[in-house]
Amino acid sequence: TEGRKKAYEAGRLGRAPLGGFYVGIEAMTGVYIHIPFCARKCLYCDFVSFEKGNIRGYFDALKREIELYKDILSVEKTDSIFIGGGTPSFVPAEFIAEILSLFNPEQNAEITIEANPGTLDENKLNELNELLIRHGRIDKEISIDQIQGR
Repeated sequence: TEGRKKAYEAGRLGRAPLGGFYVGIEAMTGVYIHIPFCARKCLYCDFVSFEKGNIRGYFDALKREIELYKDILSVEKTDSIFIGGGTPSFVPAEFIAEILSLFNPEQNAEITIEANPGTLDENKLNELNELLIRHGRIDKEISIDQIQGR
């Protein structure tokens, strides 16, 4: 109905329908992307995660779902993208790049990718650094020595 549409639009823009406290303030959107793959399932982990699976197929389906909901939600401003899991650093960095390319984050948006040091080597870390640099969201590159505490 028209009333629901107006209420949704008001909420999306951070405006109260009758001119309450949020008038004129645009809402920002935080996005969580779940990557359910790991090198191994930890005993303490309650999150959905798998040691094996069709990783390519999962990312293809995830891209289709993001495209589907992108139009429905009309997300114009994303100020935070958190990629968790599982262990996102377990999958190829190019798959993560494909997902990030579907969003248009704000200039100062925070983009976080969970990583397990056991899944990082110099090459993977360089790929992730390049990915974040390409999206303009990294102030300082992280080295493998920093991760390993050297």
